[in-house]
Amino acid sequence: MKRLSTVVLCVLVGFLIPETAIGETHSFLKAAFIRDGDLWIKEGNDEKQVTKGKRVASPRWSSDGKWLAYFEENQDKKKVWLYNLHSEKKESVFIGEPSNIQWAPNQNSLAFQEGERLYVKNVFSEKTKRIASEVGNYSWLPDGKGFLTSTNSELTPDGWTDIDFNQITLKDSQIEKSPFFTLPAHSLESEDFGIGTSIFKWSPDGKWISFIKYPTASLSADSNLLYVLSSDGKHLIKLDQMLNEPNWFHWAPRRNLLAYIGGINRMSIMNKFLKVKELPTASMGTLTPDGYVDRDFTWHNDVVITVARSKESEWSNNPTERPLPTLYQIDLESKEQKKITSPEEGYGDFNPYYVPESNQLAWVRNNREKSDVWIADGNGRNSKVWITNIDQGEDFYEKWDWSKVVSIYAPKNVKMG
Repeated sequence: MKRLSTVVLCVLVGFLIPETAIGETHSFLKAAFIRDGDLWIKEGNDEKQVTKGKRVASPRWSSDGKWLAYFEENQDKKKVWLYNLHSEKKESVFIGEPSNIQWAPNQNSLAFQEGERLYVKNVFSEKTKRIASEVGNYSWLPDGKGFLTSTNSELTPDGWTDIDFNQITLKDSQIEKSPFFTLPAHSLESEDFGIGTSIFKWSPDGKWISFIKYPTASLSADSNLLYVLSSDGKHLIKLDQMLNEPNWFHWAPRRNLLAYIGGINRMSIMNKFLKVKELPTASMGTLTPDGYVDRDFTWHNDVVITVARSKESEWSNNPTERPLPTLYQIDLESKEQKKITSPEEGYGDFNPYYVPESNQLAWVRNNREKSDVWIADGNGRNSKVWITNIDQGEDFYEKWDWSKVVSIYAPKNVKMG
């Protein structure tokens, strides 16, 4: 009862902050975004262009908000760049075919891959270090002292090899690698078949790790498996089928509640349902009403979720006949669900992102040709355009990826190491 009372109090505080205090654009609210191929930064109400005449993508904030990493794409080569917001200096740190940029959770160290090779660059070091090979995917450990990695399965005459999880620890100049878990690939005919994993996400108490296991490309477009693994590597739970979209599963801020959008079929306007699972056993079931589908979502606290929702529809080759989403807010305790945005005809609201420090909600409003970033109070009131004319996200059967063109930052309670 004490925990529930605390959660309810947090919700009430979030919704009862005076609108005069939260209707403003707070100066610490920052976003990096791409406009006409170049990198821009928005801090409060001030915009600044960082690059000129470049092809830039995937901006990523360091945990303290003092650095940005991004890709620059030139012909057949890509570069990883670092940008210091204070000095305004830019540094190229890698040229090749980099991917999968991730900042450490508590220090200014950047990791990225080239193929199956994993690299790390500390902003205060001159060198970019190769840390490991045979890495299919990875994530930083919650303490920032290393990585959890997974290998890619390979087809041999005896079948598909297992997917090996390894823990890599960084100690000064030493690199220690140790086996953590073995995930069977299974046969192609098995419903559990998979050849690789997504990134990893830890529960708030660090006891569970969530990830997606994906099969070969043609199969992965329609169905993948969501798992949770205990952090001691002893208990594996298969939760559901879903698209291979890492932004479609998130832990609640403080409780072991994993929300995700389940459902097979590559078309995002069909068979996509928001569900919440409390580890290790309880389930809140499907939160999406009949006749609707859910897409992107964000946690506000351990009770409130905002989700992008549209009517369910058969696929049409005419884009104007495909339903566009609007934002709904869900209270897990009261079960109340309410619509909080009303985009004009022809526009949809995507990619909600909640900023707890200011009790503000940001999202992308898009009509398939023009995209703006909007902000509002946490309950959707006092909405307004914050950033105009960002580049378009990538669209795959109405599953829009906005991570390549916008990244919103808000202060996080982390101790920088």
